Amino acid sequence: MQYKINRLLNGLRVLTVPMPQSESATLTVWVKTGSRNENKKVGGISHFFEISEVVDSIGGEFNAATSKDWTNFYIKTRNANLDVAFDVLSDMVLNPILKEEEIKREKGTILQEIAMYEDTPVAKIGDVFEELAFEGNSLGWDTAGTADSVKRIIKNDFLSYRKLYYYPENMLVTLSGGISGKKSLELARRYFEKNLLTHLGSELGLSRGGLFESVQDKPQVKIKTKQTDQCHFILGFMGDGRNYKNRYAQGVLATILHRVFWRQF
Repeated sequence: MQYKINRLLNGLRVLTVPMPQSESATLTVWVKTGSRNENKKVGGISHFFEISEVVDSIGGEFNAATSKDWTNFYIKTRNANLDVAFDVLSDMVLNPILKEEEIKREKGTILQEIAMYEDTPVAKIGDVFEELAFEGNSLGWDTAGTADSVKRIIKNDFLSYRKLYYYPENMLVTLSGGISGKKSLELARRYFEKNLLTHLGSELGLSRGGLFESVQDKPQVKIKTKQTDQCHFILGFMGDGRNYKNRYAQGVLATILHRVFWRQF
């Protein structure tokens, strides 16, 4: 599988992965910011941008995802509709209307999501573990935020957040599937080269979130009790971090340990 990375005049990177046998294509916009770049006041604001819907007009699907480090938005559709996909996705990501009534409605949806995870121990246990492992750092915060932080978020918070992080050199556009690298680059230039402001984030003092250094010198335990018939347990330890060359070996080890563990049951 061949891939190619190009950089537009405004600094935006475009990654293309042609797969000639495919009849569909996926266009994704990645932003290098996630929950670790938030503060307590606007916790969950990265996740808030995920407002998703189905792109019925082109028989495609629009969705989004948020992690500690990134936010993405994508459209998957037939190859022939790639031009429309660029038009729709670029408009959604670069020119969101952010109406007050839409923000209010989405708050209700996110609050329900937070409550659902609180009532689902098998999903919540990972958050409890991270709260302990990364205590005192934004890496330990729930990606969805808290009920209080979500309720506090207002339109101006979105505008400020976008100015900090949604600029070309902090974003990446990827295309994969039945695409032409040349045409994809032309579409990226048409819809993204003039619609993003260069260096805006850095001019406003871009923050990458606090670096984390573990100071743990003895075993730690955190117990979260809830009236339920279920019990969930996580045992873990700190690795070397993603910036170390042996992180791939640690990833393989984690997979092996996971498989060995489940064979015991």
